[in-house]
Amino acid sequence: MDVAPDMTAPGVASSYTYLLPEGTEAQRGDAVLIPFGPRTVVGYVLEVRDTAPEDLGFDPAGLKEIQSVIDGLSLPGSLMTTLRFLSEQYLTPFGAAVASAMPPGVRSRLSTTYRAIGKDEEGLTRAQREALCMVREMGGQITESKRRRTGRAAGSALRALVSKGLLERTVSLPPERHPSPRLLRLGDPEQIESFLASEAKRRPAQAACLLALRDTPDARLTSGEVRAIAGVTTTIVTKLAQAGLLVESEPDLPKPAPAPKRLTGKQSAAVKRIVASIRRADGRRFLLHGVTGSGKTEVYLRAVAETLAGGRQALYLVPEIALTAQVITQLRDRFGPDIALMHSGLAEGERLRHWRRARSGEAPVVLGARSAIFAPLANLGLVVVDEEHEGTYKQDSAPRYRLRELAEFRAKQSSATLVLGSATPSVESFHRADGGDIELLTLPRRATEAELPDVTVIDLRELFRARQPAILGPELSDALSETLASGAQAMLFINRRAFASALLCRDCGFVPKCESCSVSLTLHRRARRLRCHHCGYNRPALDSCPACESPRLRPLGLGTEKVEEVAREQFPEARIGRLDRDTARRRGAIETILAQLREGELDVLVGTQMIAKGLDFPNVSLVGVVTADTGLNVPDFRSTERTFQLLTQMAGRAGRHRPGRVIIQTFQPNHPAVQFAAAQDYDAFYRAEIVERKEARYPPYVRLVNIVASSADRDGAEGAIRKAAEFLQDRPDLVVVGPAECPFERLHGRWRYHLLVKLPPGGDPEVVRLPRDLLVSRDAQVIVDVDPMSLL
Repeated sequence: MDVAPDMTAPGVASSYTYLLPEGTEAQRGDAVLIPFGPRTVVGYVLEVRDTAPEDLGFDPAGLKEIQSVIDGLSLPGSLMTTLRFLSEQYLTPFGAAVASAMPPGVRSRLSTTYRAIGKDEEGLTRAQREALCMVREMGGQITESKRRRTGRAAGSALRALVSKGLLERTVSLPPERHPSPRLLRLGDPEQIESFLASEAKRRPAQAACLLALRDTPDARLTSGEVRAIAGVTTTIVTKLAQAGLLVESEPDLPKPAPAPKRLTGKQSAAVKRIVASIRRADGRRFLLHGVTGSGKTEVYLRAVAETLAGGRQALYLVPEIALTAQVITQLRDRFGPDIALMHSGLAEGERLRHWRRARSGEAPVVLGARSAIFAPLANLGLVVVDEEHEGTYKQDSAPRYRLRELAEFRAKQSSATLVLGSATPSVESFHRADGGDIELLTLPRRATEAELPDVTVIDLRELFRARQPAILGPELSDALSETLASGAQAMLFINRRAFASALLCRDCGFVPKCESCSVSLTLHRRARRLRCHHCGYNRPALDSCPACESPRLRPLGLGTEKVEEVAREQFPEARIGRLDRDTARRRGAIETILAQLREGELDVLVGTQMIAKGLDFPNVSLVGVVTADTGLNVPDFRSTERTFQLLTQMAGRAGRHRPGRVIIQTFQPNHPAVQFAAAQDYDAFYRAEIVERKEARYPPYVRLVNIVASSADRDGAEGAIRKAAEFLQDRPDLVVVGPAECPFERLHGRWRYHLLVKLPPGGDPEVVRLPRDLLVSRDAQVIVDVDPMSLL
C-alpha cells in the first residue's frame, strides 16, 4: 500500500510503500500509523493494491508494515483527490498537502488499545509475561494515551506481544469528553450598557468582547467561538459569564428562524439558476457579480437552504477570520446551531471538535477562511467563495495553493455547485464568465434600492500648483464638516499605516534603512520608533542625522497616524478612531473599534484596507480616500486591478442606508483604476484591463510561475536562480522572463532573485518542477510559486 506521511520537511517524498499486516483492512483515505525512520508518524493511504513480490521492482524484504489503522480520522475520497490535485498543480509533496487537511493536535490525542486474543505463552520474557498479566487483570484490554502512559518498558513489551499474536492493537481518536459544549449569548442589554459606561476603561478586554458581540445580540456561540471572534482569553469569557453579562443558552431550544428577506428581481433570478443546479447536482459554476450592498449574502443563504433540503452539505468560505462573526450568526439564525466553524483563530480542541462534526455530518454547514477548503465533508453539495477576488485566498507558505482553483476542483469532484461572489471579480474569473466557461449572474443595484454614492475625484496636483497642499483638501475638509454637523459618520482611508513612510535629512539626503531589508524604516511617531514593516526590526526615532549630525530630519509621505493627527487638529470636537495593523495588535481591538463606529461612539474612523472589506455601517455617509496613489506605482501587473478593487470596495462603505458621498484625492486623476472606480463601472475597467493583459501576456492569457531564490549571500541567491534558469532554458513550451533581482531585493537578511515562467493557460506546472538539489542547497533556498498573487 502507498502511504503519504504527514511530513512537510524538504526532501520528503510524496508517498512511501508499506505492507498491510495480514487480517488488517484499509482503504484509500484511511489514516494509519507508520514507522518513519526512528519515529512513528501519521499517514494517509493513497492506494491499496495486491501485488506479487516479483512485480514490485525491488526487494520486498525491506518493506515495513503499518502499525495500525486509526479509527475516526479517515478523509473522504473526494478530499483525497483534491489533495492530489494540490500536490500536482502546486508542486508540493503530497505529505505537505495531507498536513493541511489534518485536524490540529491529533497525534497527541490518539489512544492505543491492547486487547488479549491469544493464550500461547511459550517463549515470553519476564517483562512480556508481566505485561500480558496486566492486560488480563484490566479486564482483557488496556488503553494507553498521552494522559495514561504504561511506561517505556511496558510499552515495549505490549508491542512485542502484538507481534507474537497475543494482543490485538487498535489506534483511535477518542470521543469528545464534552460533545455538546454550552452555548453563550449576551445577557441583559441594560446591564451590558451600564457595564460599558462605567467599567470599559478599567476592564478593556471584557468591554471589547461585549462590543464585538453586540452587533449580533442573538448569536449563540461556544466559549471557544467567543474567544476566537472577540480575540479574548478564556479568563475574560469566564468573568463575563460570572457577572451575568454572558449567559448560557439552551442548545436544544433554538429561537425560530427569521423569515428570509424579500428578494429583488435580480436576486430571484440568481437564486433560481443556482437552486436549479443544486437540485440537478450538475456541478455548475457561477460568478455572482453584485455591487456592494446588492444582497449577495441572501443569495448564498438561499443556496445553502436548498442544499440542506436535499440532504447535502455546504461549504461557505470568507477571505478573513474577522468576517466569520457576522456570517456565522446569519447561518445559525437561519439553519440552527449545527454550523461548524473552521479557522486558525480557534483553539486546537475547538478546531478538532468542529472538524469531527463536519466529518460525521452532524454539522451540515462549514464556515471558515482559506483552510476550511480542507473540511472533511463527504456529501458536499455547495461551495460558496465570498469576495473571490481577495488576495488572502492565496496561501503564501507551503503548500502555496490558490483557493479558487481548489474550490472549483473539489466542487467538481462532488458534483457540487460552485458560487464565486464579488462586487469586483478578479480579471481571471470575469474573463472565464465572459467566455461562457462560468455562468455570470449579476446584481446591478443595491438590495435596499439605495443609490450608489456620488463620487468626486480631486486632483491633488492642482492644490500644489495653487500652493495649497493639504492632507485633507478643501473639498474633503468641507464635506467632513457637513457630515459631522448632520450627525452622520465618516471614514478616511489611506492604505499605509504609521506616521510617515521614511525620514529624510534635508542637508545630506540620508534616509534610515533597515539592517536586514532593502527598504527605508517607517516612522511611528506616537511610539517614537522607526520600524521595518517586513522583518520587524525597530530602533528609537532619530533627533539628528547620524551621517552629518543635522537636526533637519523631515518625515516623507504619510500614513494613518498622520491622517488621524490632522483630523484631530481640524476637528477637535469629533470622536476619531484609527484601525490599522498597529492598533489591531491589541487583543480584541478590531472588534472594539468597529463596534464603537457601529454604535455611534465614533464620528470618524481612519484606516487602511482593514476598513474596506465586508463592513456595513448604516450611519456612514462619507468616505474620503486621502490618497489613491499608494498602490498604483507598485511594480506588479495586478496593481491597477488591486487599486480599482480597493477603491470600489471602499466607496461601497458609504450611503448604504442614507445618501452617500465619496471623495477620492489623487495625483493621478486620469489613471484607469481611479476613473473606473469613480464611475463604479466594473465592465469598463475589465474591458480596458483585459486588453493590457493580452498585450503583455499576463493572466488570464498565460499561467504564471514565480521562482524565487534567496540566500544570506547575494552571490548565492544569484547563482541559484541562474542554475534554475539554465535548467529551464531551451524548452519550446515555456517563456522564461529573467532572472533579475526581486523588487524587494533583500528581506529578512536574505538577498532575493527571481525569474518568471509563463505557461499556456491551464498549463501543467510539472514542466517547471526543479530537481531537489536546486530547491535546497548549502548556498540558497529556491521557492516555486505557482499562480502567484504578488511578484514583489
